[in-house]
Amino acid sequence: MGFVKAILSNPHILFGVANRLVKPVRLPISRFYSTQQDDIDQKKVRKLAKKLAVAASEPRFYQARSSKWTELKKRYDQEVASKEQEVIHVTLLDGKVVEGFSWDLTPLQIAQDISHALVQDVYIAKINDQLWDFERPLEADCKIQLLKYDSQDAKTAFWTTAAFTLAEALERLYCTDDGGVVCSIGSTQSGFYADIHLTAKTINRKDIGAIDEQIAKILQNHSKVERIETTKSDANELFAYNPFKLKVISERVCDRLPIYRCGCFIEIVDTPLLRKNKNVNTIKILKMESVLCNGQPIQRVHGVAFPSHKELKDYLKQNKLT
Repeated sequence: MGFVKAILSNPHILFGVANRLVKPVRLPISRFYSTQQDDIDQKKVRKLAKKLAVAASEPRFYQARSSKWTELKKRYDQEVASKEQEVIHVTLLDGKVVEGFSWDLTPLQIAQDISHALVQDVYIAKINDQLWDFERPLEADCKIQLLKYDSQDAKTAFWTTAAFTLAEALERLYCTDDGGVVCSIGSTQSGFYADIHLTAKTINRKDIGAIDEQIAKILQNHSKVERIETTKSDANELFAYNPFKLKVISERVCDRLPIYRCGCFIEIVDTPLLRKNKNVNTIKILKMESVLCNGQPIQRVHGVAFPSHKELKDYLKQNKLT
């Protein structure tokens, strides 16, 4: 009993005995927090980090250009919605007449009524003698022709859509500094190109792998094509960062400009595009060259694109490019 009293009367001895008899329990910090909440917080951190990484790699003008586009697209959609709709008659190649309403009926809807399989094959339409986007509303009585890839006009739309993807890849790779801008895009008889002006870099064949990789990432998004019409004044605000575009705008005679967006790239284009870049399954960069634009040296990147990998392989073999 005296031994017990001695232990109880001395706190240092009591603590030592208790420490030997009772094994300490170390509770992990996660026991004090909800595991589920912790997972949510980690997801938020990763999501924020991803956004910051994407923002850091975006061209300096992306945010302002995207904001202006959103404003113009909303205004244009409201303008189209306010148009007075009238009954129109659309004549097909076989003489059949389709009835609908102006500023509502589209070539896509006509193709869907004929055959759902046809929708997959048709890229653009020809309204009377004018090439027309597949989802652009018709405005009056007309004759319509639905164009597939075997048409040269459809190929031009296909290659121009591919040029948008190439241009976006070039912007993401080379326009994050203060000087780089894509000057223009276009199609040729057998492919397409994008012109870029850089202040401190020359693109060469060693860069093809990086460009191809960026293009593959963009094509995975299956970006939808959007179209607006706007004034030269609004276009100047949209392309305020790009002196090459401002010169093009100043030289246009008509004050009404057709402007397209596919993915993140935006351009003034008179040629219709595909509904999505999803149909552009394969893009191959072929070569680079130096050209002059407004007296300034720029770099032109050439490419080809096809609906299938087999067609690309056959093209490369036929032209001895493999």
